Amino acid sequence: MKQIISLLALTTLFASCGQVSSDDINQDIIETDYSLTYNSDLGMIEASGKFTIGGANSTFVKLDGPSNLRVNGNSTKLETTLIGQLSYVYKKSIAFDPNSTYRFDYTNRDGDLFSNVATLPSLITTTTKSVVENYEGITLDWQVDNPNDQANSFRVILNHNNGVLIKYPDHNVSTGSLEIKPEELAAFRNQTVRISACRYKRSKSINNPGAGGELSTSFCSKSHLVALLP
Repeated sequence: MKQIISLLALTTLFASCGQVSSDDINQDIIETDYSLTYNSDLGMIEASGKFTIGGANSTFVKLDGPSNLRVNGNSTKLETTLIGQLSYVYKKSIAFDPNSTYRFDYTNRDGDLFSNVATLPSLITTTTKSVVENYEGITLDWQVDNPNDQANSFRVILNHNNGVLIKYPDHNVSTGSLEIKPEELAAFRNQTVRISACRYKRSKSINNPGAGGELSTSFCSKSHLVALLP
C-alpha cells in the first residue's frame, strides 16, 4: 500500500512540472529567473536561467527556435531534473574575482533581447576547529572581505550523513561567529561533517519580457571537515 501511495505521489509530482515550447506561447508571459553562484570547494562559477509561465503552479518553458540564453557570450546547456524542471546552465572553473561581471542575454522567439548584469557577493573567509569533543559544539567564525557589500541572507550549512542542518546568522554582520550547540550535534556524533557559509543577494528589478523575474547571486566559502568525537 505504501508503495502505491509513493508511486501516486511521484506521479503527481511529475505532473506538476509541465513543459511548453517557447514557440507556442505569448512571449510577454514568460517569467525569467537567473542565478549566479560561486562554489569555493569546486573553484567553479555556475550561471543558470529558468523560464516559466503560470506563477505558483509553474510550467517550464523550453527555449526552442531562435530563443536562447547566453552568459558572457557563451551558450548554455539545457539540464532537466527528474521531476521535469528545466534550466539553462553555464559552468566554468575559475578563480574567484570580486570584480568580474556576468552578463545574462536572453533572446526570445520574437528576437527581443533582455540583458542583465550580475556580480558575486564578496568573499567570505571562515575558520573552525577540525576536531570537536563530545561535550563541545561547533563554532564557525567568519569575515566578509568587503563589509560594505550587504547581502539579503546568510546561511551556515552543515552537511552530515543524514542530511543538512542550516542556520541563519544576521546577514548584515560582516564579522562574527555562530555556534551549533552540543545538543544539536548529538545525532551526528562519531562522524565527520562538512560546514561552510553562503551569502546571498537577490533583486527583482531586472530587465524582463513583462512577467517579472529575479536575479540571485551567491558565494559559498570553502568547506571545513570537522570530526565529531563520540
